[in-house]
Amino acid sequence: LTWADTSAVTEGAWTGVHETFQRELYSRATSILSQDGAEETDAGIYRQRILRDLKRVETSEQEVEEFLNSLPAHYVLSTPSDVVKLHIGFARKAREGQPSVEFFHQPEMGTTDVTVCCLDSRGLLSKVLGVLYALDLTVHAIRASTTSSDPPVAIDVFSVSYTGRPLPPATCRHLSQALHRVLSGEATVEEVLRSRGKDPDRRQQVFTFSFLPGNPGILEFRVP
Repeated sequence: LTWADTSAVTEGAWTGVHETFQRELYSRATSILSQDGAEETDAGIYRQRILRDLKRVETSEQEVEEFLNSLPAHYVLSTPSDVVKLHIGFARKAREGQPSVEFFHQPEMGTTDVTVCCLDSRGLLSKVLGVLYALDLTVHAIRASTTSSDPPVAIDVFSVSYTGRPLPPATCRHLSQALHRVLSGEATVEEVLRSRGKDPDRRQQVFTFSFLPGNPGILEFRVP
């Protein structure tokens, strides 16, 4: 039914990303429905699992626990232990003033996960999205998390593609360079946009928008 509904919109509306997400949802739902009881989704239980998995990580258990406790429940519920280990390292660098931009290709989905980790600041998400737009990248999903520590650290993952495929090496280099320049203050988003032939002052026309409350909430825009 989901496939039929999406495909009825227009030819090509159903993509490999939709296919992968839908199959994952089906697999998880089937697993839960086949159990005698509901699967435990308490974030505290997942924190304890991750703590056990990371006992051999070169960091103290206290640091891991503080890191997990500083993040929202949706991060703990959806982030594998090995990725948490990487993010702890990224957060360390961010607190030292060194932003991280890492790429994880997902060939089966036709996308690349771009992880951006840096000190949180006003307008950070807009800056990153501006750079992605400057490079003509399609954004399929955003998983944004910010620690409650002082200073707060943003750990944002963007699932993007270029012409329907994972980002090629040259595009990864250009994106990494542009993001580092913007995040470090060496360049503005407007300068990056102009360098790529885009008009940062173009007025946007919003056709419609809708908001679905929840955790997380979903804000959807339909625009040119």
